[in-house]
Amino acid sequence: MDLYVPIIEEEYPNYNTVLHHKKEQIEKLPAGLSKQELDLKLYEIESDWRLDVKSKGLELIDKEKDITQLENYKERYSEFLTNFNEIGQSDLARYVVHRRAVIDLLDRLIELNEEDKFENEDIVHSLFFPIRETGKTVTTDKQNLWLLDERLTYNKLLASDKLFKQVEELNSDSLKRMDLVVRKEEVFENATLYSEDQYPFESFTIVEFKKPERDNYKQGSYKDDPIKQVRTYVEEIVNGNEKVKGKRIEANNKTPFYCYVVADITPTLQTILDYESIDPTPDGLGYFRFYETKTSRAYIEVLPFQKIIKDAKQRNKILFDQLKLT
Repeated sequence: MDLYVPIIEEEYPNYNTVLHHKKEQIEKLPAGLSKQELDLKLYEIESDWRLDVKSKGLELIDKEKDITQLENYKERYSEFLTNFNEIGQSDLARYVVHRRAVIDLLDRLIELNEEDKFENEDIVHSLFFPIRETGKTVTTDKQNLWLLDERLTYNKLLASDKLFKQVEELNSDSLKRMDLVVRKEEVFENATLYSEDQYPFESFTIVEFKKPERDNYKQGSYKDDPIKQVRTYVEEIVNGNEKVKGKRIEANNKTPFYCYVVADITPTLQTILDYESIDPTPDGLGYFRFYETKTSRAYIEVLPFQKIIKDAKQRNKILFDQLKLT
């Protein structure tokens, strides 16, 4: 009975591999299941399949010690690897579906709510990265910094919505708050000379979130000028006595800082951008500028929410198309 096949193919593409390998079990599901009930049943079938494959893999590894016929082992290993790779495809599909859901949620969050107001910036911030968390409590799969830049997926969080002096990794007395500071991981560690020691940090990324459609910015005001805010954050790190596990962060006037201001371009923000002579991005939706002074170097990019959504959809389009997530 192919009762649920069309629903799975259209609405639950992350279960396509389960449908392929466990079709008999799916066909035995009772009729009349709601979509939520079907989702739970499919999850149960997939979980049992994963457990079975993992058990067979452990058994295969254990039996490897007593191999007498290579061909026999290769046959069993090939069967296991096929199932293992199919599970990997299922995981990838689930991740792609998650990405689409995140983009759609952000799209809704920046619209007017039922009270004809825009959502608080904390809610939007939490979609990108949980508020008041550090890298010790947030794993890569719980953050969505890929919305801004795919490379940020490989960054380690130092602080999020915390005072510098409250964060263990940044042993500073500054009372200024930053929304997000992430350290560039040594992605090419194996290919970089003298990369065993992680200090000094090679670069920093700072992200500042603003409420959608905010329009009360004031040029030159630390509280209300996001460009001044992120540049001040940079100076705090360069001039402060921040440490990581007792070691000083070697930030200096040559250390690159990548700063993202996530904010809609409203008239008062436009005034600040014009004053700072910040250039528009090629698509005309955002702005960017490189600042270089005697004490610091910072690349600042201003990203409206609509640009983030548009760019995220374009970067993931081929994946969405494969799963028919229009």
